[in-house]
This record gives sequence, C-alpha cells and structure tokens, in this order.
Amino acid sequence: TIDWSNVRDELTREYGAKRLVSAAGGGQIIEPTGMNYIGTGPSWSRSVVENLLPKIFAGTKKIAFIEWHTGLGDYGELSHIPMMEPGSEGYERMFEWLGDDARSTWAKGMGDFDGVTPDYRGWFSAWLPSTAPQAEWTGMVIEAGTYGVVEVMDGIRIDRWLKFGKGRSYLSRDEMRV
Repeated sequence: TIDWSNVRDELTREYGAKRLVSAAGGGQIIEPTGMNYIGTGPSWSRSVVENLLPKIFAGTKKIAFIEWHTGLGDYGELSHIPMMEPGSEGYERMFEWLGDDARSTWAKGMGDFDGVTPDYRGWFSAWLPSTAPQAEWTGMVIEAGTYGVVEVMDGIRIDRWLKFGKGRSYLSRDEMRV
C-alpha cells in the first residue's frame, strides 16, 4: 500500500507515462473505488450548468477562463496548463497574455514525467468550450503546487485505500495520512 514505486514504474514502461498520468490526474471511468473516478455520466451540478451556460453565452464572441487547482508541482509554484489545443489561436493567445515564462511552468510541474500532459476528459475546463462553440476561447488551469506528481499520486492512492481498501496494513490509518 505504501511503496508502489515498482508497480508505478512497470505501468509506465508497459503503458507509457501519458496513460499513467491520465489515469491518475485526468479522470477515469472504469473503477469507482480508484483514483480520480469521474463517474459514468454528468453530475447534477454539471447538468444544471450544461443547461444554463449555452443560454448565458449565446451572444458571446470571446471568452477567457481560469480554473484553479492545488496539488501538482513544487510547493508554492504555479503551473499554467493550457486547455486549448497546442498551436491553436487560443493556446498561443494564452501565452501572449502571460509571457513566454509561463510556457515552461507546466513541464516543470510535471517534472517526474517529463512534462507529459494527461487526457483531461474529466476536467470542467476540458468541457467548457463546448457550451459556446461560436465563441473565441482562451483558457487554462492554474495549478498551485503543493507536492510533486508522485507525492500527490501517492496521497490520492492512499486516500482511496483508506476509504475502500480491505485487509490490514502494518501502518495505522493515522500514520498513512501523514
């Protein structure tokens, strides 16, 4: 339960870093007790927002957004994660606004995986532009770092085991939370 580095390394070799990081950070729909389970359909709040936003944005020509997260990256450091397709106008516009220094922050925050970006299908901002396809979108997630990718993944994994795990561990639940 505590040291899964051999399993993590084997999964990375077998499936690649992108699939591992996507399963850990991008959301998955296969295992309800697993890390970052996003469910099999929209939540109630998503359904309400999905109904309202197209009406609110109906006449909108330009939309910019920031979705804030905490977790991945060096403590106190910001990672700018573009939610537009690389090379698109919205992607380039984001860096025009923020400056070129912002381009390197995501790769740095994902240092344990060489800047590999997950598939964000479970994130609000990955879905948001579909609410106003007529608009010019620019958007990002800003991740305020707390710990490195591996430490965050370990914390989420242990949290899931504490909630759903069976069996015994040589460590108490309180020791695992530290």
